[in-house]
Amino acid sequence: IFVFVVVLVFSVGAYSAETEAPTEAPVPTNTQDLEAEAASSTEDESASADETKKKGGRFRDPLDGKFDLTAGSKRGSGWFPLAIPFNEPALGVGLVAALAYIHPQKDASGGGSDLSGGPPTVTFGGGGATTNGTWAAAAGHHHVFGDDKARYLGALADGSVNLTFYGFGDAPSDNDDGLDFTIDLVGTLQTFKSRIGGSDFFLGLQYIFAATETTFDLDVPEVPLTGETNIAGLTAFIQFDSRDTVFTPSKGLQINLDISWFNEAVGSDFNFERVDASFRYYLPIKKNFVLGFRADVDAAGDDAPFYALPFVVLRGIPIFRYLGNYAVTLEIEPRYKIGRRWSVLAFTGQGRAARDWDKMSDAEQAYNYGAGCRYLLARKLGLGVGIDIAVGPEETVPYLIVGSAW
Repeated sequence: IFVFVVVLVFSVGAYSAETEAPTEAPVPTNTQDLEAEAASSTEDESASADETKKKGGRFRDPLDGKFDLTAGSKRGSGWFPLAIPFNEPALGVGLVAALAYIHPQKDASGGGSDLSGGPPTVTFGGGGATTNGTWAAAAGHHHVFGDDKARYLGALADGSVNLTFYGFGDAPSDNDDGLDFTIDLVGTLQTFKSRIGGSDFFLGLQYIFAATETTFDLDVPEVPLTGETNIAGLTAFIQFDSRDTVFTPSKGLQINLDISWFNEAVGSDFNFERVDASFRYYLPIKKNFVLGFRADVDAAGDDAPFYALPFVVLRGIPIFRYLGNYAVTLEIEPRYKIGRRWSVLAFTGQGRAARDWDKMSDAEQAYNYGAGCRYLLARKLGLGVGIDIAVGPEETVPYLIVGSAW
C-alpha cells in the first residue's frame, strides 16, 4: 500500500492544467508522435493557455483534443487529492487515498520545466485499507536535486497486514488453505542515490527499519519467528536506467543490483544478507509495438525471518504465495498502440521459490497469463492507466494498473 501511494502521487505530477484544446489543434497519429509534437510546441501551448482558460477547460490536451491530466501544465505544482481503488488477491479489494504537494520543477537554468521522463519532487501523505482488514498509512518526501543529478526518498509508515503462509516453494504447508497471520509494523525508509556523471547509472544507499509484531491464528511450530521483533538493514545498490519514462515506458533498459546487510549494528534482531537483482527491457518494434521483458532473481540468508524472504511476484498470484530463500521470476509483455492514446497488451510469466537453490527445480512452478489495456492519461509524464485480467494457478484476478505493472 505504501508503494502504491508513492506511485499515485508521482502519477499526477503535472495535473495542474487549466487548458482546453482549440478546435484547430494538430492531431498526431500515435503516442510517439504526441511526444515529438509536444517537444516542439511548448510555446504554442503557452500562447493558447489564456484563451482556452477563458473557455473553462481543464483537462483537454491542446495537441490532440483528448482528456489528459497534464494538459497545458508547465510547472505541474500544487496540492492534489487522490482516491484510487485496487485489488490484490492476498489482501482483497481496497482503496488508497492520498494528499500530495507537487513542488514546482526547475530546469538547469532555474526556470520552470515540464515533467517528462524523471519523477517530480513531491511531499505526500496517505493511507489505505482492504476488505481482509489490512490497513496502512505513510507520509514522506521525494526530492529531485539539480536537474536530476540525485534523488532522495524518506518516509514513515504504520500498518497492519493480514496475509496467509502457504509454506515454502519446495516444502508446501500441509494445510491447502494456508495459515493466516498478521504483521503489525511501524517503520521508516531512507534512500539516497546519485547519478554518475551524465550517464544513466546511479549509485545509492538505503536504510530500512521496522518494528514488527507477528501473530498466527494457530500455533505454527515450523515458523518460530513470531512475537515482537525489529528488522533493520543497510542496502548499497547500483542502478542503470535509460527508460523514456518511469511510469509507462515504451523504450529503454533498467537494471538494479541491491546488496543488503541486516545486522544488530544497525538495529536489527536478525543477522543476514540479501541480494536482489532485477532486469527490465522495453524494445520498440516498428512504430506501434513494444515488447517488454522482465527478470528478477532474489536471495536471502538462512537467518532471515520468514516475512523478509523473497517470493514470486506475478499478476494473478497472491503475494507471499510462493516463498523461499531464493526466488526467480520471468515475464514478457507485448503491447500494441492503437491510435493516439490507447494500447492493448498481453502478458505471461513463470516463477519458482525454494529454501535451497539446489531444490529450485523441485519447487512448485508458478505461472500467469492474461491481457489488458492502457489509456495515456498524462502525456507529459508518459503515464498510462488501465485494467489487466490475470489468470494464475488458483484464480483469475482483475487489476487496476497505474503506470507499469512492473
